[in-house]
Amino acid sequence: MDSALFCKATPYGYVEIWRKDLNQSLFRLVHSIPNLLTNTGKAEFANLQIAAGTAPSHAAVGVGITAANILDTTLETERYRAAAVRSRTTITVNNDTAYYDTTINCTAADDITEAGLLNAASAGTLFARQVFAAVTVANGVVLKVVWKLQN
Repeated sequence: MDSALFCKATPYGYVEIWRKDLNQSLFRLVHSIPNLLTNTGKAEFANLQIAAGTAPSHAAVGVGITAANILDTTLETERYRAAAVRSRTTITVNNDTAYYDTTINCTAADDITEAGLLNAASAGTLFARQVFAAVTVANGVVLKVVWKLQN
């Protein structure tokens, strides 16, 4: 059998957008959307397989409305970016899913409509991007962006 067939698995999963207002003690789930991995993200995952890449470390949100595309290399209009707490979780097999949990403290009124997973505090490689219905935020609103990537 052709060994290339075993290499066709691409990480998949979901990005979740959670929201918490100043007067709330708990986050509420606003969106759960399938991942869209970018071509640059797929290439960086290949680099990670040979210890040559830099793993995702940050999530960003913005106000871009252009549909997510595998050719994307940045968010359309980034507003906030924060470091992710990285761990593993189990969906099917023990520790089979990378879990990126990012808390973003909003400081202005906006309609957040896009999220991305990147490997740097600024610029960096865009691993995944997704666009969704607006999440209205204001100063003091906290967003939690959770990426789940499973092979």
